[in-house]
Amino acid sequence: MGSPRFPPPRDPRLRAELQIARDLSRAFDAWDRFDHAAAAAQLELYRPRLGGAAAPWFNALKPLTAGADQPRRTPARLWDLWLNAERRAAQCRYDDAVARGYRLLEWTAQWLLATKGIDTADLREDQIPSGLPIHAGADGRRQAGLRNAWELAAHHLSGEVQRFVQAERDHLLDHLRKRNHSILAHGDLPIARADWEAFAAWIESALIPLLRDRAAGVGLKTLAPQLPRRPLWS
Repeated sequence: MGSPRFPPPRDPRLRAELQIARDLSRAFDAWDRFDHAAAAAQLELYRPRLGGAAAPWFNALKPLTAGADQPRRTPARLWDLWLNAERRAAQCRYDDAVARGYRLLEWTAQWLLATKGIDTADLREDQIPSGLPIHAGADGRRQAGLRNAWELAAHHLSGEVQRFVQAERDHLLDHLRKRNHSILAHGDLPIARADWEAFAAWIESALIPLLRDRAAGVGLKTLAPQLPRRPLWS
């Protein structure tokens, strides 16, 4: 069943307000679906009308829509993924939120390793430290999942990354076990609000500071705000 259609207001001012609300809602809906290019194109139409009120989101879209070779793009998208997870949780869609948090953890490790020229989907034997069991698959490639990706990151990047893994290894495993019971993972149980809140608190306290620091190191010094919760125009 399609959405009900209502006649536009006769009052020109109200009709213009409705048009703006509809177009900006479509822009942020595209953003919420990770279609940053469509969001940028739609928002650009209203840049003069929105003025400085929308500056944080226009600034956020620059690295999100940058070329794949731009160093700020991946950390910007990692942060955007976390904000997306928070929005899913605000809708009480905790399984969706945790799935995004799980992907954030995995992608962050992959990004950190990529800065050292290491691809977790196709590892060379000399990139795997002794004692880390990563064997070649049927296709001959050595691949690292989330836990092994972080172990590799600790080995190759040392410093704060190594300290993160050493301090959070047990917490990471505990949260992964809970996630694996989710319907969107390997189980048949919905994620409870309390499980999400514990997971989110850990992400905020343990992972986000590391992400912020590494993002600043490649020039992304200001992370985007959450998408707006109220109209941006007057």
